[in-house]
Amino acid sequence: MLARFFLPPVPEIPAAAGPHASAGSQRLAGLDPNAIFVGIALAGFLCCVPMAMPQGHLVALCSDRGLTPSVGAAMLSVLLAVAFLSRQAWGLVADPTPDQIAAPYTDGVGTVTLDVVRRDFERGIILNNPGSIPQVVDLHGTFQKLRGHQDPSINNGQLITSVTLPGRDGLVLLRVPDGGSPEQ
Repeated sequence: MLARFFLPPVPEIPAAAGPHASAGSQRLAGLDPNAIFVGIALAGFLCCVPMAMPQGHLVALCSDRGLTPSVGAAMLSVLLAVAFLSRQAWGLVADPTPDQIAAPYTDGVGTVTLDVVRRDFERGIILNNPGSIPQVVDLHGTFQKLRGHQDPSINNGQLITSVTLPGRDGLVLLRVPDGGSPEQ
């Protein structure tokens, strides 16, 4: 609230800003921007508010409101069942199928060497070696390791074209634009 009085106003951004915008385009994925905003706000509210209270406290809350503990236990059971079913449903939509993972690497997901699975994303890739033997993976392009403090010997920001992935390990790599500098 104080920022409104003490900070200068945010500069206005032209409507056609951004790499994918055009002067006549005001919709995103065929939806009105206000509808998208309301959807995101509603999703955040319906997700974050229930998760703010640990599930174990639900039975006690029901008791405080005059409901019997058995009603609270039933509410907790329904909450957990719906959470489980929604995760399964989202998994069917978003996760690659076991056939895609086991198949040779094509279309952004699959096995690149013995046991190593690669999954492509817009700004990078993920490699996962669930086996116990280290594997050498040719990346077929230049990628950048993350730069971080947790394990500086691995997360050093180095540009690589192949990597030795230890057993039972994974790696996140960033794409390097063609002829450009690494992403930050």
